[in-house]
Amino acid sequence: MAIRSLLALALAFFCAQLHAHHSFTMFDDRNPIVLDGVVEEFQFLNPHSWVMLRAAGPGGVEKTWALEFGPINMLSRRGWNPDSLQPGDRIRVQVDPMRDGSPAARLASAGFMEAPARVPELVGREPPPQRPDPVPMSTEVARDFNGIWLSAIRGLHFDTSFETGDEQVAPLTPEFQAMVDQKKALAAEGILAADPTAACTLAGFPRLLSMVFPGEIIQNDNQLNWYVEWNQETVRIYLDGREAPDGLAHSFTGFTTGHWEGNTLVTHTTHLRGDKLDDNNGVPHSD
Repeated sequence: MAIRSLLALALAFFCAQLHAHHSFTMFDDRNPIVLDGVVEEFQFLNPHSWVMLRAAGPGGVEKTWALEFGPINMLSRRGWNPDSLQPGDRIRVQVDPMRDGSPAARLASAGFMEAPARVPELVGREPPPQRPDPVPMSTEVARDFNGIWLSAIRGLHFDTSFETGDEQVAPLTPEFQAMVDQKKALAAEGILAADPTAACTLAGFPRLLSMVFPGEIIQNDNQLNWYVEWNQETVRIYLDGREAPDGLAHSFTGFTTGHWEGNTLVTHTTHLRGDKLDDNNGVPHSD
């Protein structure tokens, strides 16, 4: 199957300390709670940092809450370091609790309501990412993708005229539509069968191109390499007209060639594994 779209879903992992992996469906983001307590430990880790907070939950019983926070690479770009939170610090935060009532929750940087002065300025809702101003275009500029890239619309999708929402779903065969419907039903129940990355597998192509972390493109006349920070995947786009080697195995990233149509780079991908998803609607693709 040839794929000519970039697609994405922002997901996370549960840390090994809690002996599980998960997507965000484990957290109830529609019913956030406020915790006011004392930091017992701040673990500045990848793929996710953790805040161990002693606080009373909705039932009034004081417990140690494990709050999933951002990874080192993302937090450090925002001014965080291992000492930004220290044992004994009193903080007040809004979090998305676990659906099963466990004393664990997801903590977004926007969830800090009160914190010591050393905590980077992340209190309050962060403004939505803004699209950059248009760059004066020339053939030289348009064909040069070298640099660090991050999606400005929180992920790319099958139809990029839509930014979010269930309306932008690919036209599917009945077989694949049934798969999508089942995944949505499971996600609505908080069941983690809807996404392979919940088990720490690679995102695969094309989805990896717009995961939540940045990526770096290194390009020359014959090849474009896209190195993705999320799970350290790489897509190689060959621009020299080569064909896939005989007997090439199917993989997470497949085999991609590209050619220019004016100043647009058109890519063609084959040899993909057939157990990956296209975008944040849970749409699977064939091989």
